[in-house]
Amino acid sequence: AVLPVPPTLYGLERWTGNTALEHARQVLECCDRAGCYGNELAAQDYLADHEAADMHDAWDTARGLPDAAYTYGRHAEDGLKFALLKARATHTR
Repeated sequence: AVLPVPPTLYGLERWTGNTALEHARQVLECCDRAGCYGNELAAQDYLADHEAADMHDAWDTARGLPDAAYTYGRHAEDGLKFALLKARATHTR
Protein backbone atom coordinates (compact mmCIF):
# COMPACT_ATOMS: atom_id res chain seq x y z
CA ALA A 1 0.00 0.00 0.00
CA VAL A 2 1.28 3.39 -0.94
CA LEU A 3 -0.88 5.56 1.27
CA PRO A 4 -2.29 4.95 4.72
CA VAL A 5 -5.82 6.23 4.13
CA PRO A 6 -8.16 6.15 7.11
CA PRO A 7 -11.31 4.10 6.47
CA THR A 8 -13.46 7.04 7.48
CA LEU A 9 -13.07 10.52 8.86
CA TYR A 10 -15.24 10.94 11.93
CA GLY A 11 -17.32 14.04 12.44
CA LEU A 12 -18.10 14.56 8.76
CA GLU A 13 -21.38 12.65 8.64
CA ARG A 14 -23.39 15.87 8.26
CA TRP A 15 -21.03 17.43 5.73
CA THR A 16 -22.48 17.53 2.21
CA GLY A 17 -19.13 16.51 0.69
CA ASN A 18 -18.81 13.34 2.76
CA THR A 19 -20.17 11.07 0.00
CA ALA A 20 -17.68 12.47 -2.51
CA LEU A 21 -14.86 12.04 0.01
CA GLU A 22 -15.82 8.41 0.60
CA HIS A 23 -15.98 7.74 -3.14
CA ALA A 24 -12.57 9.37 -3.64
CA ARG A 25 -11.14 7.20 -0.85
CA GLN A 26 -12.50 4.06 -2.48
CA VAL A 27 -11.04 5.00 -5.88
CA LEU A 28 -7.68 5.75 -4.26
CA GLU A 29 -7.63 2.40 -2.48
CA CYS A 30 -8.64 0.58 -5.68
CA CYS A 31 -5.76 2.16 -7.62
CA ASP A 32 -3.32 1.39 -4.81
CA ARG A 33 -4.42 -2.24 -4.51
CA ALA A 34 -4.23 -2.67 -8.28
CA GLY A 35 -0.64 -1.42 -8.31
CA CYS A 36 0.31 -3.80 -5.51
CA TYR A 37 -1.35 -6.71 -7.31
CA GLY A 38 0.39 -5.88 -10.59
CA ASN A 39 3.73 -5.70 -8.80
CA GLU A 40 3.12 -9.05 -7.09
CA LEU A 41 2.45 -10.65 -10.45
CA ALA A 42 5.50 -8.99 -11.98
CA ALA A 43 7.70 -10.44 -9.25
CA GLN A 44 6.82 -14.01 -10.23
CA ASP A 45 9.27 -15.98 -12.32
CA TYR A 46 6.62 -17.20 -14.73
CA LEU A 47 3.22 -15.84 -15.70
CA ALA A 48 0.56 -17.57 -17.72
CA ASP A 49 -1.01 -15.49 -20.47
CA HIS A 50 -4.08 -14.67 -18.38
CA GLU A 51 -1.86 -13.63 -15.45
CA ALA A 52 0.15 -11.34 -17.72
CA ALA A 53 -3.09 -9.79 -18.92
CA ASP A 54 -4.21 -9.36 -15.29
CA MET A 55 -0.89 -7.69 -14.49
CA HIS A 56 -1.26 -5.18 -17.30
CA ASP A 57 -4.91 -4.54 -16.41
CA ALA A 58 -3.88 -3.91 -12.80
CA TRP A 59 -1.15 -1.50 -13.88
CA ASP A 60 -3.63 0.31 -16.14
CA THR A 61 -5.87 0.82 -13.11
CA ALA A 62 -2.88 1.86 -10.97
CA ARG A 63 -2.03 4.62 -13.46
CA GLY A 64 -4.98 6.50 -11.97
CA LEU A 65 -3.25 6.71 -8.57
CA PRO A 66 -1.89 10.27 -8.90
CA ASP A 67 -5.25 11.67 -9.97
CA ALA A 68 -7.06 9.65 -7.32
CA ALA A 69 -4.67 10.88 -4.62
CA TYR A 70 -5.14 14.48 -5.73
CA THR A 71 -8.93 14.14 -5.76
CA TYR A 72 -8.93 12.50 -2.33
CA GLY A 73 -6.64 15.21 -0.98
CA ARG A 74 -8.90 17.97 -2.26
CA HIS A 75 -11.97 16.40 -0.68
CA ALA A 76 -10.10 15.66 2.56
CA GLU A 77 -8.91 19.28 2.72
CA ASP A 78 -12.49 20.50 2.29
CA GLY A 79 -13.62 18.07 4.99
CA LEU A 80 -10.92 19.35 7.32
CA LYS A 81 -12.04 22.93 6.72
CA PHE A 82 -15.62 21.90 7.52
CA ALA A 83 -14.53 20.14 10.71
CA LEU A 84 -12.42 23.09 11.82
CA LEU A 85 -15.14 25.63 11.09
CA LYS A 86 -17.62 23.49 13.02
CA ALA A 87 -15.21 23.25 15.96
CA ARG A 88 -14.53 26.98 15.80
CA ALA A 89 -18.26 27.79 15.81
CA THR A 90 -18.79 25.48 18.79
CA HIS A 91 -15.85 27.01 20.64
CA THR A 92 -16.96 30.63 20.12
CA ARG A 93 -20.45 30.01 21.51
